Amino acid sequence: MAAVEYGSQDRGPGGDRRVNWTILAVGAVISGFISLSIHVVMLQVLDVAYPQDGGAPTWARMPILMGAMAAACVFYGMARPALAKRGPVLAVLALFALLAMGRESLRLIVMNGVVTTAWVYALAGAVPGLLVALGSAALVVAASAFTRGPVSRLVAGVIIGAIVLLGLQPLIAHVWKPVMAALSGFDHDEVYQMPYGWQVEIPAYLTFVEPVASCLAMAALIWDKLSARPLTRLAQFMLLVLFLRGLVLRPFLYSFFIPAPLGAAMLSESQFFFEYLALGLLTGLTWQFARPGAKGAGGTGA
Repeated sequence: MAAVEYGSQDRGPGGDRRVNWTILAVGAVISGFISLSIHVVMLQVLDVAYPQDGGAPTWARMPILMGAMAAACVFYGMARPALAKRGPVLAVLALFALLAMGRESLRLIVMNGVVTTAWVYALAGAVPGLLVALGSAALVVAASAFTRGPVSRLVAGVIIGAIVLLGLQPLIAHVWKPVMAALSGFDHDEVYQMPYGWQVEIPAYLTFVEPVASCLAMAALIWDKLSARPLTRLAQFMLLVLFLRGLVLRPFLYSFFIPAPLGAAMLSESQFFFEYLALGLLTGLTWQFARPGAKGAGGTGA
């Protein structure tokens, strides 16, 4: 297969910068299909309940958001040379796009619209989450001016997580609440019920391109900053994806607040963990094979 290069040089500090776009495209499709199928099979074949964790208290949500923001600070610290080249505003927008895509923001709008046909209400309901992601990105970029090593970035992430959970999220929710109340007439019950048919499954798989693209973009930005050891590098990337999505601790914290037996609740919460575990693994492998000349931070080839 012919490799198609990107960037201005074939080789540089990060090794061979040529990308095999055929492998990248095929790997992206396989990554998305397998990862989402884990969730679909658990939900529709194994009859695992969809997580109903809205009742989790603040103390349970705090470490999850702190972990996500710490991961965002670590990621941006590695990606900063590429993202900050054109100034802080574009850096904030780029990080916001990656965070929003990683949380399936556009996909959730589409899928809520498909299932309910209440498109206006689905779009309006996504605004607070997008604003929180934008504010979080701005805080991470601002904090990068004062952080240099992994420890300081982790500390900054913990502080940002507390600010977002205790300040930014409640403020945006309070301001946006009257808007949602005014649009309540556009809301109605779901048109499609589980088990979903092709009307829901097809757009579900098509829109999963959003988190797949986010993971591949992350890999492109930081792969050379991770360990030079292939397995360690892959594990680092998988953990970063899981923490950014807030999925590492969820089964152990949220399950106790789901109105179901603990085992069933943990299984319910674990479906997205397994989905994104597979997504991090497969997109990491895809990037490694699509750009085989990449080197890690240690300088040895992969």
